[in-house]
Amino acid sequence: MYHGTGPVLAYLCRAFPPAVAAGLGMRPLRPVHRLSGAMARRGEEQVRPDVCPAVKAVLGAALTGEGPVSGVDVWAGLATCDGTRRLFGELEGMTRAPVIPLHLPSTRTPEAAGYYAGEMEAFAGYAVDRDLSEGWDSARAGEYEAAFRGAAGSLRRAALSGRADPVDLAGLLMDFSTACPTGGDAELAHRIDRADSREYSPTCRVAVLEVPGAPGDGLIPEALSARGAGMVALGCGALWGIPEGSPPPSPSPGDLAREYFDAVLCARCRPNDTVFEHLERTVDETGVDGLVVTTMRFCDMWFAERLRIRARMPVPVLVLDRDLSPAGRETAANRLDAFLDSLEAAL
Repeated sequence: MYHGTGPVLAYLCRAFPPAVAAGLGMRPLRPVHRLSGAMARRGEEQVRPDVCPAVKAVLGAALTGEGPVSGVDVWAGLATCDGTRRLFGELEGMTRAPVIPLHLPSTRTPEAAGYYAGEMEAFAGYAVDRDLSEGWDSARAGEYEAAFRGAAGSLRRAALSGRADPVDLAGLLMDFSTACPTGGDAELAHRIDRADSREYSPTCRVAVLEVPGAPGDGLIPEALSARGAGMVALGCGALWGIPEGSPPPSPSPGDLAREYFDAVLCARCRPNDTVFEHLERTVDETGVDGLVVTTMRFCDMWFAERLRIRARMPVPVLVLDRDLSPAGRETAANRLDAFLDSLEAAL
């Protein structure tokens, strides 16, 4: 199993297949969940105050050399909004790590999938041309992708079961998102098995949709755990967008891009009806008592859909539009407590 000893290739959007990094002889890294409010405040020196706090936190980490961002050798510049476009425009000059641009179409058509496949092929070719990679190894990419999907599938079951302690589950998801481990990671596999097999009788069960890649500060899982409630984790941080089933045994970068394009579950998609159908179906099938939707302030991709979410969901919904400030955390904690009170009172 390939675990990666080469340069670190970082990406932010779940639509980027980490096996592309493995196929190029690099180590994939998705660093967005290891950020802090202090990093966001430092990043605000580079952009307007009304930019997404997650974007500002990545910029702040790059400025201070803190966290996993400091070890990045090359960035997959897959921009999904104006904030991330500005971010990737700044990162190369700040970190001296090359940024290879990619465009992910929002439209869900076969032509758009083909375009994204072409983008990924060009991405791999650029990495080779710039001497960032010695070349593409399709067998290595396929082996990595199969193990990655296997590990993601096990963790996805734990995330949907509600049997894991919310704090433990949040830690597992954060580690998985940051390190992109595979089935060859024995320690992670053991932690996933323990989380999935735990006997847990929650007072109530709450689905948590954390999007788009909001840095986790533990507020929601800590509150749920303190009350003895169960958490069903949804969204990009909870492995939405990772394809299920077996990948091609020796895929090209374009093959992987097509599969991840088809698996994307984001409000940015046009049309996004299937995204909300998936959310509605998952909330119904897991039997949760309520849904908490966490978005980053100034990011409208999911926040703009809050009325539609409330109208479609079969359970009560709380939308937390958050930043990374201490005052914002206190406000969110108070609203979350009131929501949990109402759920418990209704049982």
